[in-house]
Amino acid sequence: MIIKRITISFQKLISFPLVRVIFAVLLSFAFLVVAFPPLNIWPLVFIAFFPWFKILSTRGFSEKNIFWGGILFGFLYYVFFFHVYLISAPYPWLGISPYIVWGVVIAILVFMGLLHGLAWGLYSLVSKRLIFASRMSTFLIVTILSSFWIFIELILFYLNFDMGVSLGYFLPASSIFGQLAGVGGVWIVSFGVLMINWIFVLEKRILFKNTYFFRMIVVCLVLVVWGTIGWGIRSWVNSIYIKGASINGIVVQVGDGDKYSLGTLNAYDRLLRLVQERNLGGVSTQKFILLPETTYSVYPSSPSALSSFFAHYPSLDTLNLKVSNILSPGYMALFGFMDATVSNAWHNGASLVTGGGVPRTTYKRNLFPFGEFLPLKDMWSPEVQKSFPEGVGENNSPLSGFFGKISVIFCNEGFNSFLVARDVGRGAVLIADMASDFTMSRSYYADWQVRVVEYRAVENWRPLMLAASYARSVLVTPAGKEIATTSFGATSYAAGDLHIMSPISPWTRFSLIFTSFWLLGGVILLCHVFKKELLSFFV
Repeated sequence: MIIKRITISFQKLISFPLVRVIFAVLLSFAFLVVAFPPLNIWPLVFIAFFPWFKILSTRGFSEKNIFWGGILFGFLYYVFFFHVYLISAPYPWLGISPYIVWGVVIAILVFMGLLHGLAWGLYSLVSKRLIFASRMSTFLIVTILSSFWIFIELILFYLNFDMGVSLGYFLPASSIFGQLAGVGGVWIVSFGVLMINWIFVLEKRILFKNTYFFRMIVVCLVLVVWGTIGWGIRSWVNSIYIKGASINGIVVQVGDGDKYSLGTLNAYDRLLRLVQERNLGGVSTQKFILLPETTYSVYPSSPSALSSFFAHYPSLDTLNLKVSNILSPGYMALFGFMDATVSNAWHNGASLVTGGGVPRTTYKRNLFPFGEFLPLKDMWSPEVQKSFPEGVGENNSPLSGFFGKISVIFCNEGFNSFLVARDVGRGAVLIADMASDFTMSRSYYADWQVRVVEYRAVENWRPLMLAASYARSVLVTPAGKEIATTSFGATSYAAGDLHIMSPISPWTRFSLIFTSFWLLGGVILLCHVFKKELLSFFV
């Protein structure tokens, strides 16, 4: 009797359109959570949007409910990806109350979540109108809606401080499906994910009325074609890659032992000597050592503590001399430093050093809000203002090494497809990612960080080295395969042979053209879908 009453109550509840919308949103979101690390059942992403897209393609739901459902989905989607920011919030931060810090971080999450929610709401509304108001063929609708999502992702990428939350990242870069990133970036992988989901929903309009079996055939055919192209690309890339000149790459991970240590010189001395004593890679192989952005995590409790820290921080000349003296012949090292020459503000930089050679330096390009620059600076007290950078040091990436040019990226710059493509277009043959990832205190976020930067290797057909201060460090081939890795949180290193590859990928060569095409196409589609509203507004 109780079960029957519960069933009847549930049926009455889901009879309301808004409740069904919310239920579909939550179900699709649950699929994405399961597809993401740590569960990492990534094939689920191919059907994750079926519940939500089914609502979009069904009559009887108002545009208002559809729009609000999209807002809810986008908000959950963003907060799920970036709630990791909350991990660093409780720490004392420049003398500001932890409660204020919590409030700032939560406010940013809510604001950016709502911004992503509006984007998903817009996408949902456009999808509904195009499906029911257009006389286009179903395949054309599927193609347009999948392409329009790339437009949405690109807009969100620029609004989210160049940190994308692309659907393509749900698929491993090393998979045959991820290989198409070399043609159209991670965005074209997102296109494929959306296309598969839309085919599941809309295919029955193509031939027969009851076509669930046929629907599976179409999906399988699309996946086979996609996978075959990806397999061909991966095979070709690997065949060219193994013929290139060899270098021995070594990534050093600081781990728990030095996570909060301020002994920069001691840490570099110990880590570099440890690596060289093992003589990794043999005597004849050129060796490139990559260290993290920092060998510690800094949480100054007040402006005076920050000033004291920088007063005892070694100069760049001292660091360069120290590292140069440690290095043996045939070794080259790229290490991170903090430049405090301007108003006691930290500027993340990197220095490339060889034994007895002239150091080469570069600075981070994309500073992170509230971590490396202060948004709305005039609203804060003078003490807080002077603790943030007033400018960015000169960026000289790619840096020239003894085997070729190196694309140097820091921390959140690993999310930026365009920075790396620009460096590779300027001749970079290796991607060096220096990550200060103290917030990655959960192993599944470390795996996500690795997956994101692996796409930079696949997009540009270049080997990649990721040196993490804490989470996980890897060496990656141009096809996205990990050839060496460290354990999560360990004080360790990983070494392996990497090869120099000269061909440039279509994404590297034409990324700006592809991006312009998607952005222009998105604007045209919006004008088409909302032409009545635009005419009523301007006329």
